[in-house]
Amino acid sequence: MKNVMGIIVNNPCKELAALTEHRNPLTLPFFARYRLVDFELSNMVNSDIGKIGVIASDKYRSLLDHVGTGQEWGLSRKSQSMVILQGSRRVGDVKQRDINLMDFEKNAMVFERNKVDDVLIAAPSIVSKADYRELVAAHRGWGADVTLVATEMQMGEKHPECLYMNIGSNGRIEKVNVGPRRTNTHQYSSKLIIRRETLMHLMEMAPELGEYELLTLIRENYKSLNVRCFVYSGYLRRITSIKDYFTTNLELLDTCVSCELFSGERTIYTKVKDNHPALYKDTSDVKNACVASGSIVHGEVRNAVIFRQVVQEKGSSIKNSVVMEGCHIGEGTQLDYVIADRNVTIGKNVVLKGTKDSPVVLKKEMVI
Repeated sequence: MKNVMGIIVNNPCKELAALTEHRNPLTLPFFARYRLVDFELSNMVNSDIGKIGVIASDKYRSLLDHVGTGQEWGLSRKSQSMVILQGSRRVGDVKQRDINLMDFEKNAMVFERNKVDDVLIAAPSIVSKADYRELVAAHRGWGADVTLVATEMQMGEKHPECLYMNIGSNGRIEKVNVGPRRTNTHQYSSKLIIRRETLMHLMEMAPELGEYELLTLIRENYKSLNVRCFVYSGYLRRITSIKDYFTTNLELLDTCVSCELFSGERTIYTKVKDNHPALYKDTSDVKNACVASGSIVHGEVRNAVIFRQVVQEKGSSIKNSVVMEGCHIGEGTQLDYVIADRNVTIGKNVVLKGTKDSPVVLKKEMVI
C-alpha cells in the first residue's frame, strides 16, 4: 500500500504495571507464543504497508530482542522497511498519554523525509486481525484529515478514559467525549489514520498549546478538522488492565474466536523458537487448554494457557490460569485464576486461588 507509513506507539499502562515493570508493554507475552506487538505489526505487513516504525520509549531491550531485524515479518532494516524509533523520556511526564506527540517530535526528521500521504497510528495494546486497505480507501474517499477506527459499544467494555462518540452519515462524528455516556454508540479502538501534513501541523501546535496528547487535540478541534470514523466489525480487544489481559487470553480458548484471529491467509507472525513438541505424560489430564512447545505436563490442566517450556509436576492442577514461559509448578500444587509471569517457581502442595475479576499475579522469577 503506497504512500502510507505505519507507526506503533509505546504507551505504558499503569494498570498493567505488575506485568510490564521489567519489560516494554509492546512485548507483553500473550496466548502461549505471541507478544502484543505481533498483532499490529502483522496487520500492517499484511496490509502491504511498506514503511513501519516502532516507538521504543523505555525498556527497549526486550523489544529489540523480539523484533530483531523484522525478518519474521518479512521486513528488513537494510531496506528501511522497519525502523525502531526513539521515544521521549517519561521522567517528570506525569500525564499518561495514548499518543504522545513528544515521541513524534523526537522523530520529526523521519516524517519530514518520508513524503507519505498518510500515517497509520496504532497502540500495541490491541488484539485484532485487520486489513487496513479498506480503512485507507475510506479515509481518502472522504478526503479526511483524520479517520478514527471505532467499534460499536458492547456491554462490559466501558473505560472511563477512553474516547467515545456518535457517528452520522459518511462516517461523520456528531458527538465526541471522554468516558461513556448513555447516548454514545461507538468506542475508539486505539487506531487512527491521519494525513501527514495534519500530523506535522498538530506537532507544531502542541508546544504553543501545552498539549501533547494527539487524541485531545483531535477531540478539541474535530469541528474545524475533517474528522471521520471508520467502524471495525471484527474481533478486537483492548488490553489496558490485568483483567483485560487475563480475560482475553482465556477467551481465545474458544476455537471460533481463535480461528478468526489465527486462521486464513493473513497470518499473525511472531518470533520463531525451535522447541520439541509439548510432552503429555500418562498422568496428565488436559481439557480446553493451549499448551505451547517444550512444555511437560504431568497433572491436570483445565481452561488454561500454558506458554513454552513450562514444567508441571504430577498431582498438580492448573485451572483458569495463564502460565508464562519457563515456569515450574510443583507436585500437588493447585492454581486457579492465576497469572504466573516468566520463570516463576512454585513448590509442592501450594494452593493459589484468585477470582475471574481479580486473578493472583506472580511476578517474574518469583519463588514460592
